[in-house]
Amino acid sequence: MKKFLKSDKKVLILSRKLDIKLLVIITIILKRIFPSREIFQTKNLKDGKLDIDEYARVQTAGNKRKIDYLFETEKNVKMLSDYLLKNLDDIKFGLCHGTRRGKEQEWFNKYLNAKVLGTEISDTATNFLNTIQWDFHNVKDEWVGNVDFIYSNAIDHSYDAKYCLKQWFSCLRKDGICIVNGTTNNTPWSTTKLDLFGYTKEGLKSLIEELADECGVKIEKTFEGKHLANKGFSEWFYFMIRKI
Repeated sequence: MKKFLKSDKKVLILSRKLDIKLLVIITIILKRIFPSREIFQTKNLKDGKLDIDEYARVQTAGNKRKIDYLFETEKNVKMLSDYLLKNLDDIKFGLCHGTRRGKEQEWFNKYLNAKVLGTEISDTATNFLNTIQWDFHNVKDEWVGNVDFIYSNAIDHSYDAKYCLKQWFSCLRKDGICIVNGTTNNTPWSTTKLDLFGYTKEGLKSLIEELADECGVKIEKTFEGKHLANKGFSEWFYFMIRKI
């Protein structure tokens, strides 16, 4: 075991491998019990009410445990930026939700030359440029109807994904685009107190479509495939959601 204690990075790698093996076992069992499940929302409840303090505590602990781990890739952000430049006029301001180390807004800023702000619930947020400590279920008044694009790969960390998406959509200006990244690893059978929302690709798509009329949005394009996935993940997909 000593060889795994030489650095925090090696400990993190070992921990992630054990976590993944355990999740695979749990997923197999639950998938047999609930074969048709497309989405599943775990709740942080105390006396039947949302325990926001516990939610923040768990998310912050998870953030610090994974602080050196980078989920998104720069090549994918460049691909998304190219799409935005071709399909969205006058990009001035964007939001990236649940950014941990702040690389997403750094890369979007690089390729779009726009102001891009990241949000992160953990108190580590202030350690990274253009990042504020913020619960992404909440919106600032000045964001409503004024954001050109929103990006997030963290919908699995939401305590109420439907409400969260509605909040994000409310911030988009007319013709603005919300990019929701998902992975086939975040299944409805593998939710935890950290990753509270699980889904299949079709389940997440159906949830977004359910909000289409109420929020005035539509999925206009989907990027998908294993070639988009970071190391250790299966297929990734990106829903490009337009405010109409």
